[in-house]
Amino acid sequence: MKFYITIFLLLSSLFCRAQRIDVLTDSLPYVIGINGTKLLCQRIFEYDKFNDLAVRYLIGSYRQKIGYQDNYKKEKKRHRYQPSEKINYKDSISMFFEKLIRENPNSPEPYNLSAKYECWFDDRCVINRLSQSLSIDSNNIEALGIIGNTYYRIFNNLINRDTLKDSLSFYAEKAYHYLKKQYIVDKQSIDSVQNDFLGLGLFYNQASRLNIYTLIQLANFLNKENKVLELRNDLDTIRTELYFPLAVLSSLPDQWEKDFKINIMNSISYGYFLYYWYMNILTSINESSIFQDSTGLSMFRFTCLRSFEDDIVIRLEKSDNKISLYWTKINNKTENDTGKRFYKGEKKLSEKQWKKFIDLLNEINYWNLSPQIDRLGFDGARWILEGKMGKKYHLVDRWSPEGGDYKRCCRYVMKLAGF
Repeated sequence: MKFYITIFLLLSSLFCRAQRIDVLTDSLPYVIGINGTKLLCQRIFEYDKFNDLAVRYLIGSYRQKIGYQDNYKKEKKRHRYQPSEKINYKDSISMFFEKLIRENPNSPEPYNLSAKYECWFDDRCVINRLSQSLSIDSNNIEALGIIGNTYYRIFNNLINRDTLKDSLSFYAEKAYHYLKKQYIVDKQSIDSVQNDFLGLGLFYNQASRLNIYTLIQLANFLNKENKVLELRNDLDTIRTELYFPLAVLSSLPDQWEKDFKINIMNSISYGYFLYYWYMNILTSINESSIFQDSTGLSMFRFTCLRSFEDDIVIRLEKSDNKISLYWTKINNKTENDTGKRFYKGEKKLSEKQWKKFIDLLNEINYWNLSPQIDRLGFDGARWILEGKMGKKYHLVDRWSPEGGDYKRCCRYVMKLAGF
């Protein structure tokens, strides 16, 4: 009993501490001026000396001042007064990280933070800092991921300049080494979380899902055929757990494995952003994955995510003798402890209505439409239409379609639901 009470008190203390940090970090975007930012960040560092968000805001405020000072130097001849700022903020950034490293010599975190916020796109600096981090903790997932990503970015930039393969192989091998190690460590950490006696599966790291596509591409470039087969098997396993097909949301072409000029990491990162955005909304209203559905029903789902109006989700299902429509309207303006408030409804459809919908799909050649097109903008709405018939699945995602047959098809689904 004492053991469980101790665990309860420990968790309660950690929860209260986390809440206190959250309150402080939530205030960061509203602080005006560098002095206010420094004071707030100092308070955060009292609870969490490696707080990533606080470091980012603090260094960002220093860089903003550097910009002001640089602009002053350009305009100096036009002014007779002296600048009010006497501080060299470039030195302030260096001093901050030097102090953090000096006070925490056995931690990889200061080196990771320095790589992200001090090096500022200086690849040599990033690699140096992260090498120091990995000398302290060779299995640090964040350091492995960033250094692997850095080598991969160099590789991708060079191959798009048609650099000789001998030069490329060094960077490809380095990227593969670090990303593969991160992938292995990440899988082990997932297993340890799943076997945790408290059942706290809250820290599920997703790095392996991002990296496996990049690793397959790199393994093909390096002619590691056995590794390619091994990674493909892992990818097949990952696909059975995905709510959406990640490669589709990432707009990867069919030949992505051997098209070495594609920056797989950028594509997958953007696809992952969409993946979690869409999945979080749909799972919050108890919508299951159509991609993984095994009921055998013919099924379609239209999801309309709007910036200034309520979101709408409409699902159509057809069995042998029944056609049903289920709709959900999500109130974006009202939130409670469980997420967004939503309203649901359902109705039966006739064979005639179903046939008209299928005819509209055929008119737009739905099953062969490109999942994504290069058209984005601010605000607006995402119009996402998923479909599954038998083993065939497809997804089409458009930002604020201005007209045409795709919009007409989606509007027909909205009309069927009464919107």
